[in-house]
Amino acid sequence: SGAATETATVLRAGLRAVGLKPDAPLICSSFLMSFPGGRQLLFGDCAVNIDPNAEQLVHIGQHLATAAEALFGEARLALLSYSTGTSGAGASVDVVRAVAEALQAKGVTAFGPIQGDAALNPEIGARKGMGEARPNTLIFPNINAGNIGYKLMQELAGAQAIGPLLHGFARPMADLSR
Repeated sequence: SGAATETATVLRAGLRAVGLKPDAPLICSSFLMSFPGGRQLLFGDCAVNIDPNAEQLVHIGQHLATAAEALFGEARLALLSYSTGTSGAGASVDVVRAVAEALQAKGVTAFGPIQGDAALNPEIGARKGMGEARPNTLIFPNINAGNIGYKLMQELAGAQAIGPLLHGFARPMADLSR
């Protein structure tokens, strides 16, 4: 649903009608971004969690890793930040670093903190000390960054945004962005 309904209404209906998976402490979203030329990336969370804390970002990362494995055969997550590696400091960078480390401890291939250019361009990533991350999933630190990012890709790069796909529900659900 969602063609004529706000995402919040779709989420409330989903929680009432479908419910959460037993092991899902939260719901989140992703967009499958399909670029001209065939490249595809998963972007999350761009539609549900406004300002997730570190624990919530770990859960978002786990949900999107599962989705990436189903879509792409493997999950390679980039935890985006304004800083790459140890080039910057601050509360938001520390959160992203902690999330990347927590996901790695759970067996998820995760890079971060990493800037968008270093995540998307292997040459830049190598110059910034991240090797060739080659992620297929970008995890944004908050809904502002994620929503802005996916809409910029639609308008500037001609990407098709499929979603939001919803994660954490007991059954498959998708919202249809108006």
